[in-house]
Amino acid sequence: MKIFGIDMSVKYIQYELNGKQYLVQFRSNLRKGIYDVSVWDDIGETDAKIIFAYPSLRRTIGELVRVNMPVWIKSIRLRQHNNKAS
Repeated sequence: MKIFGIDMSVKYIQYELNGKQYLVQFRSNLRKGIYDVSVWDDIGETDAKIIFAYPSLRRTIGELVRVNMPVWIKSIRLRQHNNKAS
Protein backbone atom coordinates (compact mmCIF):
# COMPACT_ATOMS: atom_id res chain seq x y z
CA MET A 1 0.00 0.00 0.00
CA LYS A 2 1.41 3.36 -0.95
CA ILE A 3 0.60 6.59 0.86
CA PHE A 4 1.97 9.80 -0.68
CA GLY A 5 4.31 7.71 -2.83
CA ILE A 6 5.80 5.83 0.16
CA ASP A 7 5.44 2.05 0.17
CA MET A 8 3.98 1.28 3.61
CA SER A 9 4.27 -2.51 3.19
CA VAL A 10 8.09 -2.39 3.56
CA LYS A 11 9.30 -2.92 7.11
CA TYR A 12 12.81 -2.84 8.55
CA ILE A 13 14.64 -4.39 11.50
CA GLN A 14 18.13 -3.11 12.27
CA TYR A 15 20.34 -5.05 14.65
CA GLU A 16 23.97 -5.40 15.69
CA LEU A 17 25.79 -8.73 15.80
CA ASN A 18 29.45 -9.09 16.82
CA GLY A 19 29.99 -5.35 16.40
CA LYS A 20 28.58 -5.26 12.86
CA GLN A 21 25.22 -3.70 11.99
CA TYR A 22 22.67 -5.43 9.78
CA LEU A 23 19.33 -4.40 8.34
CA VAL A 24 16.55 -6.86 7.51
CA GLN A 25 14.04 -5.52 4.99
CA PHE A 26 10.77 -7.30 4.25
CA ARG A 27 7.22 -6.81 3.10
CA SER A 28 4.18 -8.20 4.84
CA ASN A 29 0.45 -8.39 4.44
CA LEU A 30 -2.32 -10.66 5.62
CA ARG A 31 -2.73 -12.54 2.34
CA LYS A 32 0.94 -13.25 1.56
CA GLY A 33 2.40 -13.21 5.08
CA ILE A 34 6.06 -12.08 5.19
CA TYR A 35 7.77 -12.04 1.79
CA ASP A 36 10.50 -10.30 -0.19
CA VAL A 37 13.02 -10.62 2.67
CA SER A 38 16.56 -9.29 2.25
CA VAL A 39 19.48 -8.78 4.67
CA TRP A 40 21.84 -5.82 4.26
CA ASP A 41 25.16 -4.97 5.93
CA ASP A 42 27.49 -1.93 5.61
CA ILE A 43 28.57 -2.96 2.10
CA GLY A 44 25.17 -3.87 0.64
CA GLU A 45 22.83 -6.81 0.32
CA THR A 46 24.27 -10.02 1.78
CA ASP A 47 23.94 -13.61 0.58
CA ALA A 48 21.90 -14.59 3.66
CA LYS A 49 19.66 -17.58 3.07
CA ILE A 50 16.14 -17.08 4.44
CA ILE A 51 15.01 -20.42 5.86
CA PHE A 52 11.54 -19.54 7.12
CA ALA A 53 9.16 -16.58 7.14
CA TYR A 54 5.61 -16.30 8.47
CA PRO A 55 3.34 -18.32 6.15
CA SER A 56 0.70 -16.85 3.89
CA LEU A 57 -2.97 -16.87 4.85
CA ARG A 58 -3.64 -19.79 2.50
CA ARG A 59 -0.95 -21.93 4.15
CA THR A 60 -2.11 -20.91 7.63
CA ILE A 61 -5.70 -21.97 6.86
CA GLY A 62 -4.46 -25.21 5.31
CA GLU A 63 -2.43 -25.98 8.42
CA LEU A 64 -5.40 -25.23 10.70
CA VAL A 65 -7.58 -27.59 8.67
CA ARG A 66 -4.92 -30.32 8.72
CA VAL A 67 -4.45 -30.08 12.48
CA ASN A 68 -8.14 -29.76 13.41
CA MET A 69 -9.67 -32.15 10.87
CA PRO A 70 -9.53 -35.24 13.15
CA VAL A 71 -11.31 -33.28 15.91
CA TRP A 72 -13.99 -32.05 13.49
CA ILE A 73 -14.58 -35.54 12.07
CA LYS A 74 -14.84 -37.01 15.57
CA SER A 75 -17.39 -34.38 16.65
CA ILE A 76 -19.48 -34.91 13.48
CA ARG A 77 -19.52 -38.68 14.00
CA LEU A 78 -20.48 -38.20 17.65
CA ARG A 79 -23.39 -35.92 16.65
CA GLN A 80 -24.55 -38.41 14.04
CA HIS A 81 -24.41 -41.22 16.59
CA ASN A 82 -26.38 -39.13 19.13
CA ASN A 83 -29.02 -38.27 16.50
CA LYS A 84 -29.51 -41.97 15.61
CA ALA A 85 -29.81 -42.91 19.27
CA SER A 86 -32.59 -40.33 19.86
